[in-house]
Amino acid sequence: MLKPLENAATAAKKPWTTRLVKVSGFDALFASLGPGDVAYVEHALADYAELATIALRHRIPTIGKDRDYVKLGGLLAYNTRTANVSIRQVTMLDKLLKGVPVAQIPWELPDDIYLGVNLKTAQALGLTIPADIRLRATQVIE
Repeated sequence: MLKPLENAATAAKKPWTTRLVKVSGFDALFASLGPGDVAYVEHALADYAELATIALRHRIPTIGKDRDYVKLGGLLAYNTRTANVSIRQVTMLDKLLKGVPVAQIPWELPDDIYLGVNLKTAQALGLTIPADIRLRATQVIE
């Protein structure tokens, strides 16, 4: 999962380091970031409200994976949405177990893309969210 992030950092000519940080270490992590630094926090490890609060205190813009993140104060959330993912996964697994060649199983794309924007957080960070982003957003919190 980290390889695409490492590749993006390399392409952007940003130094890349990996640190394992407990939830209690988020405050110190964000305090250590300088201008232009980026931190990836695995969402399963984070309390969204706490993460958004700490990031805002350190004036760090953040992006989460689901709508709850922007509701709880995160700046942005971006993710694909696919209806009935579990049913689709089981159907695909069933086909594979029955011997259907992988090449004959259709590739499925997401049904929709979710983009959430929290304008209150943007204002607190001194950021302006461009109008085209606000217009494309699935959800805008004002």
